[in-house]
Amino acid sequence: MATLLLSLVIVQLTTLAPAHAVLSAIGPIDPSTGFPAWYEDATGLRLRPCITSTTNCFTGATVPNASLPPSVSTGNLPTESFYYAANANMPTAGGGNAFLQVSLSGGFVGHVDCGTVSACPEPGKQAVFGRLRLRIDNLVPGQLYTVAYPWGSTRLRATASGLRSIDYTVDAGCAASPGAPAGCNPALALGGPASPFLGWDPAVAPAAPAGFLGSWPVRHAITGSRIVDADNQPGNYFRVTGPDVGGAGVDTISTNLFQINGQVERPALADSVAPSAPVNLVATATGTGTVRLSWDSSTDAYGGPAYRVFRDGSATPVATVTSPTYVDSGLAAGSAHSYAVDAVDQAGNASSPAVTGATTAATQDVSPPSTPTGLAAVPVAPTRIDLSWGQSADTFGVSGYRVYRDGQPSPLTFVEGATGFSDTNVAPGSTHSYRVSAVDFAANESAGSVPVSGSTAGVPDGTAPEAPTGLAAAATGVNSVLVTWNAAADNVGPTGYRLFRDDVLLATTGSTTLIFDDTGLAAGSSHAYSVQALDGAGNLSGRSSPVTVTTAPAVVSNDVTAPSTPDAVTTVADSPTRVTLFWTVSTDDTAVTGYHVYRAGATTPIARVTSPRYVDNGLTSGASYAYSVSAFDAAGNESARSMQVPATTVLSADTNPPSAPQALTATATDSTTIRLTWAAGTDDVAVGGYRVYRNGDPIPIATPTGLSFVDRQLVPGATYTYVVSAADRAGNESDMSAPGSASPLRTRCKAPVIGTAASGSTTDKIVSAKATWTPAVHSGCIVTSYIVVAVRVSSGARKTGQAGPTATSLVFPGLVSGQQYAFVVQATDGVNTSVSSSRSQPVIAR
Repeated sequence: MATLLLSLVIVQLTTLAPAHAVLSAIGPIDPSTGFPAWYEDATGLRLRPCITSTTNCFTGATVPNASLPPSVSTGNLPTESFYYAANANMPTAGGGNAFLQVSLSGGFVGHVDCGTVSACPEPGKQAVFGRLRLRIDNLVPGQLYTVAYPWGSTRLRATASGLRSIDYTVDAGCAASPGAPAGCNPALALGGPASPFLGWDPAVAPAAPAGFLGSWPVRHAITGSRIVDADNQPGNYFRVTGPDVGGAGVDTISTNLFQINGQVERPALADSVAPSAPVNLVATATGTGTVRLSWDSSTDAYGGPAYRVFRDGSATPVATVTSPTYVDSGLAAGSAHSYAVDAVDQAGNASSPAVTGATTAATQDVSPPSTPTGLAAVPVAPTRIDLSWGQSADTFGVSGYRVYRDGQPSPLTFVEGATGFSDTNVAPGSTHSYRVSAVDFAANESAGSVPVSGSTAGVPDGTAPEAPTGLAAAATGVNSVLVTWNAAADNVGPTGYRLFRDDVLLATTGSTTLIFDDTGLAAGSSHAYSVQALDGAGNLSGRSSPVTVTTAPAVVSNDVTAPSTPDAVTTVADSPTRVTLFWTVSTDDTAVTGYHVYRAGATTPIARVTSPRYVDNGLTSGASYAYSVSAFDAAGNESARSMQVPATTVLSADTNPPSAPQALTATATDSTTIRLTWAAGTDDVAVGGYRVYRNGDPIPIATPTGLSFVDRQLVPGATYTYVVSAADRAGNESDMSAPGSASPLRTRCKAPVIGTAASGSTTDKIVSAKATWTPAVHSGCIVTSYIVVAVRVSSGARKTGQAGPTATSLVFPGLVSGQQYAFVVQATDGVNTSVSSSRSQPVIAR
């Protein structure tokens, strides 16, 4: 595990939900270890490195010699130690596993080479970082899953089936890849995800060992999360919600058992400080009998507080919510009300309240919405035109939009919860005009928008690439296989390749990558490989003929002798973008398994080959490079590297870059896909291909040879910005095109299916009733909450509640005893709200 932790490039934490608090302080550097003496969380709890207790600390992270003091100068330190670690596991569908790790650890940059290149630990190369890691198996590819844990939540899309359908790691700290300059600032780890440090729940036996937050080998309930879920319960659990995560029809799995590592330097301090008071409280009458409240969020030293909403001076809140909005419904038409909102933290400290007032609306809605503006019609396929327009405004809300085509008096369709529509009932090469009007909930219709027209293209690219040829696979060791293939032919040009192992998608490569190194295989295992080509229109070739290869058997021997160093390394720079290497065959007391090729003194090889020859492609014209080669055997013994041999690629006579591509267009074609098209660049020799860049990333996401590209598996509603450059065969790259942006279409959530309502328990002191529902299956909609309305049958009075995205029921307190109530439910993604479910059967509140 240590190798994996410190071989990753560390980035600042940017994607966590904002409810976790950062660590607050760092101790002085301990001269004996080179690490900070302690880290302190937002509660004042300080933890030291847990490295001396083999029964309570992280397994394998203790000092090698317990009889000697920890010391970096003598090497009596673990290569990786933990100030804090919290791990949780639970089973997923098909015998898989869901794994969570939140940690704060220290180690040594470059220690992947311990015992070979250098001793470890190595003084001066200390690194400290916080980590969030999620690994979840056997999910439905392409589906979104919500992961909740004690420090926050996130939504992730499954990228594959099988093991590690989700493999997500975010780090914050001062570690770097091996080979980076030594030294770092351990204060950077204060931004990690592990605050506050959580320990064993004292109400659950056994108690934590004295001086520790828990004992690592024991899975135990924890306490202290500052997250409050939709049921107003602390988030002391690891929960995954999404399609069939626990098996067919099981969409939620959860555990409250964690392994905890933490040695206490100083206990937590008492929380006696209230959150800041809410400000800018606004009450707006949004309809007959309804008032919407909003305010600015409060802050608290221990995470996000909850909010209590009070009406008309009552000491009892009408609602407690975790977000800074609330809708108060079921009020009398035209009635006036005053409101107060305060913030309260987990310790019960309450802020001073914010106060305002409002009068509910009592008038009949007779005003139509504003006319939609900005209507655009974009042809995205020979049989499809995408429409988009600006959102209309209305006093009581817009229920949807009517789309008219070619001057017909009847609308083509009615669009709810969105400002876009895809017309797929059009012929290739045809032209159509469109206009759009807005409709409110009282059926008032606005004037029609200014008409626009769109023309479809004549003939689509329906030709799939040919299947790749020349597929070859060779075992390069006991757990690795090198797979190569030839480029596929296509009428436009392939944009990438899909490699399959044992009929399961293993990897997707770019258009110029015709090699893949498959590692981590079992010794002596057999595997069948095949490859498939894809083009920019989404056409897929057939798969190549499969090839089968068996990895080398496990070697059980005392072979500690490395092969001889490769000799007579020769470089031949025979083109502006290629260098070919040759060397003499190495010898070994058993057998040479293969060779590692290194470029420019890097610690990681650029290639692993089985024969004494390698071709390094994709280089820069006229650039200088240096290469060395080592040999290795089946036991993992690696020779010393050869002397570095220089090479300079041929200086191409072509130094003129192509012109930049023009007319870049980005069009969302569904909830997860954007299609790019552009006009060709020109070159004095020939354009060899194009490079597509997304959201300012300097690394292209694709290198197509044609004039289009389809970007898939995107987030609905997110905005993506692209630029495209042209490159010639000499490696000259043009300027970037003008940018193009688009957002995958946000699909309106489907209505939940109402379940059976139930009366409250007669043993409760609060009159209540319970609503239940079944979530609808969504595609392109991320449910953020459910809006539940209790309707009093006798008077029509309404009371509104809100439940979290994973909830399937809600108990309504404060109802009128003996009265009948029915329930309706809506799903919302925070922007658009579904239509209402059907009404439940009436039940009596009690």
